[in-house]
Amino acid sequence: MASFLTALAASIAGGATGAFGGTFGALQLAKRTDRRTVTDQLVAEFFSADFLKHRIAVHELRTAVDSQAVSVASVAGGFWDPGRPDYYTGPPVEPGELNQHQHLEAYIGYIVRLARALEGRRLDQDSARAALGMHLSWHDRIVQRVASVTAQQAREHPSVVPDWTLKAELVHLKLVPDR
Repeated sequence: MASFLTALAASIAGGATGAFGGTFGALQLAKRTDRRTVTDQLVAEFFSADFLKHRIAVHELRTAVDSQAVSVASVAGGFWDPGRPDYYTGPPVEPGELNQHQHLEAYIGYIVRLARALEGRRLDQDSARAALGMHLSWHDRIVQRVASVTAQQAREHPSVVPDWTLKAELVHLKLVPDR
């Protein structure tokens, strides 16, 4: 009887271990599949024709800031609450379309989604860096400058520093290659 109970206990333990291993393996596979799906979706969005409009507008804004036609402080004034009443919006990129501020806002929203996917371990960092890194670097300088000045302005007026400024820093550190 003792050997029967020992064999039964061993069978139950073996079955439980096998079930646990199978479940663990299935969860790992699901996580990898989700990570690949999220990464592919974010990369596809970045290179889509719709998102290209935002990238072009952000490039034009960066050119205006670099040439000192527009100040970073005036751009940043529209990215914290309550913000500066005279913040820079820029002209509509095309008649009836979004202005430069709205395009930058959409671009920042994308950066926030990248950061959240990184934080949630739902983004394959190596694949995303390989696919997006150099392209993100083209706009990284303007995004980082606006984020820094936005945070500074918010602190000076005592206001809440927008979370997106931290998300932009995370994407900068994790996905943008060193120059």
